[in-house]
Amino acid sequence: MRNNDIKKISVLCLFLLSSISSFAQDISTNKYFRHLRYNHVSPYISLAGTYPIDSLTASNTSHYIFKYNESNQPIEIINNHYHTEKVHPLASIGAYRTVIEYQKRKEIRTFYDMNDKRILNDRAVYKEVHLFDKRGFKKGLKFYDLEDKPMQSNWDLTEYVWVKDKEFIIERRFNLENKPVDVSPYFPFGITKIVLTKDGVPKAHYNLNEKLEVTNNVHGIASYQDIYDAMNNHTQY
Repeated sequence: MRNNDIKKISVLCLFLLSSISSFAQDISTNKYFRHLRYNHVSPYISLAGTYPIDSLTASNTSHYIFKYNESNQPIEIINNHYHTEKVHPLASIGAYRTVIEYQKRKEIRTFYDMNDKRILNDRAVYKEVHLFDKRGFKKGLKFYDLEDKPMQSNWDLTEYVWVKDKEFIIERRFNLENKPVDVSPYFPFGITKIVLTKDGVPKAHYNLNEKLEVTNNVHGIASYQDIYDAMNNHTQY
């Protein structure tokens, strides 16, 4: 066999191996879920799917597709619950496709409809930029419009700020005038303390005063707790 033939066969083998590897990687980095984990506490909580299913099952029911990169970070979410999910600024996405990019100490989420047009998500913002410190702790979130200018959400928020205090997460929220904003328009918790399980699931949420002491809000409520089952279903509030 001539050298040229050997080279051609070698190149062909390398191409086939590369194609097989890429194909296998594409399969392994796509996961299908029936639902999103319910979160009505804070955008500090990571997005996660619940009730994993295979692609065949997904083709016959509404579902979410999570696509992951080599570091097991989600880089895209296809939302086939787009017209059926219950709308909530914290618990739902509200976009057919969410693209997630990673830059130095940033996670950037942008939102698209089925025609690949940029749209508002269920927080009524065009872009979310999650900020991390050098240790990887998520320290903040900012909202932007189509021109990359800061904008307020439908809850009059433009920024979340998080600080780790022992095993707790302290959360503050601000509007475009840098004034403090409650956790939501219908629930007057100001500064809050979030308690998470070791798996990152919200467990308890406390209202704090300026001294970071647990205190009653105007309705006499100081805290609430959430309970999830083994499948990450929200079972009790």
